Amino acid sequence: MSPASSTQTVTATVLNPRRLLASSVVLAVILGWLFWDFLSRQVLYSLEHQADWGHTLVIPFIAGWLAWQGRGRLKLERLKPAPIGFVLMLVGVGWYTLCALSTALHHHNLMGGGIALTLLGLLLVFFGWRGTRWMLLPLAYL
Repeated sequence: MSPASSTQTVTATVLNPRRLLASSVVLAVILGWLFWDFLSRQVLYSLEHQADWGHTLVIPFIAGWLAWQGRGRLKLERLKPAPIGFVLMLVGVGWYTLCALSTALHHHNLMGGGIALTLLGLLLVFFGWRGTRWMLLPLAYL
């Protein structure tokens, strides 16, 4: 392999920041739409029941900060997407949908479990097993 072709291979794998931002925004909108019932209820609970749920408005920011702290470790890893993440995403969305539509399983915390499973699947799809290990603490904190 010539040096020119190896350079082309390396530059082809570098993420374009604009494309990454656009993809992240699209993904956030899709997840926000999909889990709107849970998210809106979470905000409503935290505003109406400050003593029990008030902390839930701060937790995503703390989890985001923890993820930001691990970004250096992510840059050092060889990220290889794990296809099992797609399965976990489907199971998570399926579980969330089952809980949202079922009268027997319609519980806020059970629905949150579906969201957590979906987010774990997303991490595996984007970062693989090696990168996901650095994001488990922020995910668990959520």
